[in-house]
Amino acid sequence: DTAVLLGMPANSQSQTAWTACCQCVSRKVVVGFSQKDWVLAFLFRASAFCTHLAGLSGVDAGALFKDQPLLRRKLQSLDLSTIVTEHADYLGKIDEIIVEVSRFL
Repeated sequence: DTAVLLGMPANSQSQTAWTACCQCVSRKVVVGFSQKDWVLAFLFRASAFCTHLAGLSGVDAGALFKDQPLLRRKLQSLDLSTIVTEHADYLGKIDEIIVEVSRFL
């Protein structure tokens, strides 16, 4: 039905990966991210040399899927920066995150 991915250490600009992800879900793929997650920024960038992380900036479906309106509607980003100020908050503040995701859907 719907997949919610929180704080993902994945490349936000990989069209191949996001296409595959969207094909596995019948409704929506929601990417929850926080621009304040310095742990994710430091650890992942230091180890993988990737500067475009879904967990830090979300995914720009409009840019990735210009000619595919179904995938643009299916893949959505949700900025959780007001709730998540560090990576551990994804667990510690899961109740608040669930409420925000339910408003978003």
